[in-house]
Amino acid sequence: MSKLASKVQKAKAIVFDVDGVILESSKIKDDAFIKAFAAIGCNELEAVASIHRKLYGVNRVSQFQKIYQVVYNTEIEKTALEKLNHNFESWVVGQLNKCPLVNGVKELRQKKKLRAFYTASAAPQKEVIKQMRRRKIDTYFNGIFGGPAKKVDIFRSLIKTDRMVNEHSVFIGDRISDFRSAEKVGLPFIGRVKPGDENPFPENVTIITDLTEIADCL
Repeated sequence: MSKLASKVQKAKAIVFDVDGVILESSKIKDDAFIKAFAAIGCNELEAVASIHRKLYGVNRVSQFQKIYQVVYNTEIEKTALEKLNHNFESWVVGQLNKCPLVNGVKELRQKKKLRAFYTASAAPQKEVIKQMRRRKIDTYFNGIFGGPAKKVDIFRSLIKTDRMVNEHSVFIGDRISDFRSAEKVGLPFIGRVKPGDENPFPENVTIITDLTEIADCL
């Protein structure tokens, strides 16, 4: 039995990141941060992108606050924060509506059986639920969780309240920040690396290219 099959088949619960794991939306979110700052006249877009990459896994508002503070050397005011958020959402909504699901998502429903499926995203929870419902995949999951809660806090809550998560589970994410969040609570981890992308994970991390590999193991 492969390392991947062993992890998946032992899992009574699987927790999925959303951007880059359920939706092919990681690049959309990356671009949205740059476009949000460009729209307010920021000329330090390389710095914006660099800081954003260091803050993967941090909720959007906190990222805006940190990036603005570093780039402009001052705390962000409420009106500027609202404008950044508006710029971000204006770009993202249309793009998300067009972005595809990661291969294998729909196969998961047929293979779910006695397992529990959850999401843990840094994106605002209301937005995640809206996207799931629009695509009619919300019923695949026992719970859909997102920001402003941190992923590590979502994990701790699930471990505390759901017996299936507490007994044996696995988290699937696409960022090194996902791996670190899982590591903090001792949650087994599987990394998703899109074909052609650089692998950000340590050598011992089990890797998949899409969710068909997970569905095939269930």
